[in-house]
Amino acid sequence: MTSGGSGDADECSVEGAGESAALAWLAPLDAAMSQVAGEGWTPTTVDDASAVLAHLERLHRQLRALHVDVVASIDDAGLHRDDGHPTAKTMVRHCGRLSSREAGRRIDAVRAVRTIPGVGAALAAGEIGVEQVELLGRVAANPRVTDELEEWAGAFVADAGGLSFRQFSQQIRMWERVIDADGPEPMADHCHRRRSGRMTEDHHGGLEVNARFGSTQGLAVREAWDRAIEEEWQADWAAARAEHGDAATAAHLPRTDQQRRAEALARLITTGAAATGVTPAGWCHLIVWSAETYEAMLAQLAGAETTLDPALARCTSIDGHPVDPVEAMANSLIFGFRRVIADSAGVVIDAGQKRNFTGVLRDVIRATTGGVCVWPGCEVPASQCETDHLHDHARDGPTAAHNGAPLCGFHRLWNP
Repeated sequence: MTSGGSGDADECSVEGAGESAALAWLAPLDAAMSQVAGEGWTPTTVDDASAVLAHLERLHRQLRALHVDVVASIDDAGLHRDDGHPTAKTMVRHCGRLSSREAGRRIDAVRAVRTIPGVGAALAAGEIGVEQVELLGRVAANPRVTDELEEWAGAFVADAGGLSFRQFSQQIRMWERVIDADGPEPMADHCHRRRSGRMTEDHHGGLEVNARFGSTQGLAVREAWDRAIEEEWQADWAAARAEHGDAATAAHLPRTDQQRRAEALARLITTGAAATGVTPAGWCHLIVWSAETYEAMLAQLAGAETTLDPALARCTSIDGHPVDPVEAMANSLIFGFRRVIADSAGVVIDAGQKRNFTGVLRDVIRATTGGVCVWPGCEVPASQCETDHLHDHARDGPTAAHNGAPLCGFHRLWNP
């Protein structure tokens, strides 16, 4: 099984398209942009600055209108499927190197233009902002207000061009609540149905947790969290009193309020996982090291001064998320670790297991293939993928690390 050449990332760029119709269509725009950027210009008065900002914003809106038209055409023709992308959103994200959230915003704009008369023309003329269009697209995703959108389209376009984004957002959200006052279900059920949880990595390798709960469930979570925060505060206060006695004040607390809140949440999750058997005894949190990184950390721990080549450094989760090597080193000395041996080319030659993509062999394959589904542009985490043969087992493909790769459910079954 191969991914096919058409999935290569470079083929999403104009430069890789050769003398295509797309290149000819965009060539005048490229030339004009290069000329303006090459000349450069610095405003000298506030009037000049205001005029240039307004003009550049109008050009930005017009470019986004072109983008909307192209994405809509791709979606209508199903061209994204020819390259193994399940949706147009996935193709937009891959070709633009975008986050899923930003790609979703682009699709919101397409929905608004398709659903609400006049929005596309106003965006193409630079009369309304991109954020306003994306907001309208999110409202248009509510099927219970679709019938009312056309009647209100003119007012929406006028308000989007005349109000601040904050005012417009408040107005359109209020309109949606009024039109959808009854909804398909009671508000409490609606809120509970919308419960969600997400963990996202920031650019420092830290983890951000976002969650949404219904009213009753949210109250239970909030009360448990509040109690845990109070316990963290009491621990900090006891530490401050032990060090400073009666002179202790809030300034002597070793952690900030935000740090205590984070520690409380982490403690609730980890202790709850242990209590319910989610992380049973012997559970192994997989941390993937390069030998060079581990040896450098050991040397630093022994007091030596070491320099690590960034190209050889690796300390990540199995999905490729960075883990602080100092913390991971301490973890490896306190707890256990698995042996994985690779040759100088990085090919795993020993993982303590020789048959089937299960156990350590499966973990090794997931850990050494980028942390996501191997299909170009797909970002399903490796831990949520199936480990499959690159060269089919039925055609004598070996069950070995060099012949395995993580594939999401969609791409495991997709045939070009």
